[in-house]
Amino acid sequence: MAGEDIVQGPSGHIIAQLATKAAEDGFDGFVLLVENERGEVEALYDEILPELRGISQEPPPLPPPTR
Repeated sequence: MAGEDIVQGPSGHIIAQLATKAAEDGFDGFVLLVENERGEVEALYDEILPELRGISQEPPPLPPPTR
């Protein structure tokens, strides 16, 4: 996964929030621009895991009871 090294640090919580929000909004991934220690801007791309997609969707309604 791109950016895996920073997911383990303090930024990991923010990245997890971005991934969750992107999944809720129906996106397949997101790009995060970060500045490295040399002052260069890097683009980190993460795909949304299939299990996160659609997490904000309402569950389907229950079928009517059968008698």
